[in-house]
Amino acid sequence: MPYPKRLLSSGEHIEMQFRPHWRAVLGPIFLVLVAIAAAILGFVFTEGMLRLVAYSVAGLVVLGGATVPLTKWWFTSYVITDERLITRSGVLHGEARRSRLRLSMIFLSLSPSESESSALVIW
Repeated sequence: MPYPKRLLSSGEHIEMQFRPHWRAVLGPIFLVLVAIAAAILGFVFTEGMLRLVAYSVAGLVVLGGATVPLTKWWFTSYVITDERLITRSGVLHGEARRSRLRLSMIFLSLSPSESESSALVIW
């Protein structure tokens, strides 16, 4: 969801908006796939009450181990403006953290003599 422009100070402009990297959800997605595979194996190799237990365990694994992290990832966003960094998170109770940007310019200086390493120069 885009950051509301009415919450920006006068003259402030949004430079970038993004959410955490998609690699953050690889673990929960893998967990969902394992739970689905376990449910299929439980259906094929079990009967009666044991089948119900296998489905219940797979459902709890998906609910607790995947749904909660995926929801947190979906509702977390980062907004970089020309004045500050804003981190927004939360589903029912939203939370926003603001940090002022104090650096005016950052230059990465690489010279031929520094082929082994790089130097970061902050002005």
